[in-house]
Amino acid sequence: MTIDKSYLSKLKERIDGLEKELQRCQQVEMQLNKERDVLSTLLETIPSPVFYKDTDGRYTGCNRAFEEFVGRQREEIIGKTVYDMGPEEIAEKYRQKDEELIKNRRKQHYEWKVRRADGLIRDVKFDKSVLMDGDGRVTGIVGVVTDITEQKSIEKALIESNDQLEELVNSIPMGIVIIDYETQKILDLNPQAILSLGYSREQIVGCVCHHYICPAESGNCPVKNLGMKIDRSEREIINARGEYIPVIKSVIQTEIDNRKIFIECFVDISERKNLENKLRELATTDSLTEINNRGHFIELAEKELIRSKRYGTPLSMIMLDIDHFKGINDSFGHSVGDEVLKYTSNTCKSIIRENDVIGRIGGEEFAVILVESDLNRTYEVAERIRRHIDSEIFHCEGKSILFTVSLGVSEYLKQQDNITKMMKRADDALYKAKRTGRNRVIKIDS
Repeated sequence: MTIDKSYLSKLKERIDGLEKELQRCQQVEMQLNKERDVLSTLLETIPSPVFYKDTDGRYTGCNRAFEEFVGRQREEIIGKTVYDMGPEEIAEKYRQKDEELIKNRRKQHYEWKVRRADGLIRDVKFDKSVLMDGDGRVTGIVGVVTDITEQKSIEKALIESNDQLEELVNSIPMGIVIIDYETQKILDLNPQAILSLGYSREQIVGCVCHHYICPAESGNCPVKNLGMKIDRSEREIINARGEYIPVIKSVIQTEIDNRKIFIECFVDISERKNLENKLRELATTDSLTEINNRGHFIELAEKELIRSKRYGTPLSMIMLDIDHFKGINDSFGHSVGDEVLKYTSNTCKSIIRENDVIGRIGGEEFAVILVESDLNRTYEVAERIRRHIDSEIFHCEGKSILFTVSLGVSEYLKQQDNITKMMKRADDALYKAKRTGRNRVIKIDS
């Protein structure tokens, strides 16, 4: 029996391609594991209890603060439901709330009284959202528990005890401002509010509150104009330096000596917001190159595809891979390899437009979505990237390095097409470029 040599050659090429793909997947897995470790460490440092559940209501994860809150070790929590954690009547209410969240897919915020592990009854606020996979299917729930007992007791004291108002205003560790109901001018404020706003009492008393507090609500006071009894929300204040500071505020309407007033309390949440931004950045950004990671790139690419379908504009993709990157690492070290990756991403960013989308897909592979760009124009952009890298000598740690890249280009083909198919076509073109000699651009139009 005679086996065609060309067939054997193609089979070998296919096997080589599969081995390279396996190596790339392993590199992606290592990078993802590193990112998970960073996120896990940050989660453990958050003082608020955080928990995860699957769609059946079973706990799949939590942080240390949640363990302390419920008084159980993580091993005793994972796999359990609320029915295993407390009385049936309370558990049933939690279950109903979870089912409502999964059904509506909207963020859920509500307050509840709960018994902590130490036996104390506490007022808490639950902030919950659904977790979804890449296909938009709900896979579970994530929740954050915030103890608002002190805030609730302060509000009650302010409403029920006018006699203690002055003492509370001057001693409470949060900004408190007394505002006239009719004119919305500031009547008084406590030392913490003065410190947060950065003005003296004389400078601010008598001024309209919206010049300093919640400027976006100017002329549209939720309590007065919209008939709300109590307004609890996240807003901003403006300090004397013109800085906008995020706060959690609570506003109630009451009377003192037959005069209608607002009592507004606010707490600076800048640190919490900074942490949220860092967590969001870690979840969406490649830590080395500071561009979109694979998951966030695909999410942004999906949005551009929807926009392209809606307006009938072209959309194209570039897949880029650094040639012989393993050799760079082996010859010059991984620190130089990291700099090569950063140089490559920066080169791409300098050539594409601001509204185009770039991401590191894994290892030494990058992807770019070019909005309102057809196949031929995208090919020209890819060729500019290739020529720029091919013509430059990269200097790092006293070493001069020459390297090249291979690129594949595909275009959105309308109607039944999707990002996965576009990426697959561009990836096929990329590997064709590598098989045919590297340092070239291949485009696929079907």
